[in-house]
Amino acid sequence: MATTDPLTGLSNHRTLQDFLAEQCEDVRRHRHKVGVVMVDVDHFRLFNETYGHDAGDDVLRRVGKALQRAVGEKGLAARYGGEEFTLILPGADEQTTEIIGLSALDSIRKIVFVASDGEQKPITASLGYATAPNNGIHPQKILKVADLALYAAKHNGRNQVCGPDRIPKESQLAA
Repeated sequence: MATTDPLTGLSNHRTLQDFLAEQCEDVRRHRHKVGVVMVDVDHFRLFNETYGHDAGDDVLRRVGKALQRAVGEKGLAARYGGEEFTLILPGADEQTTEIIGLSALDSIRKIVFVASDGEQKPITASLGYATAPNNGIHPQKILKVADLALYAAKHNGRNQVCGPDRIPKESQLAA
């Protein structure tokens, strides 16, 4: 079975789920930590509609490379689906996870798409993070909290990194 996304070369969704399950097991057994960062390319649907799917694919590949650099050799960068990506950071506490998220965002901000007419279109993303054991020890729980933090980043203006502390109180009940 395939383990990588053919477009970006990153790990695919199934590999992400398996790796996160292993990391959560390490958290439960050995009291390790793991950080999870959810990434969503801002306004990607509009970008695709305006510049075409080939341009969108190019942006996704470039974002994928930036994310792979951000996680280094020990982490895992995966394409979650569409324009969404996930970073798994073994051993990362909340502060380290936020720092890596900010570094990833900075790398994404350096990506500039140049349209056929010469127009430059900067690329941005919204990121949300969570950590285990702070935000749970089960993969679905950690992903849910990171996703809620991602939603908070989008709701608060996009192009930023948000952690669990930025999730609105009413949404925390859903986590």
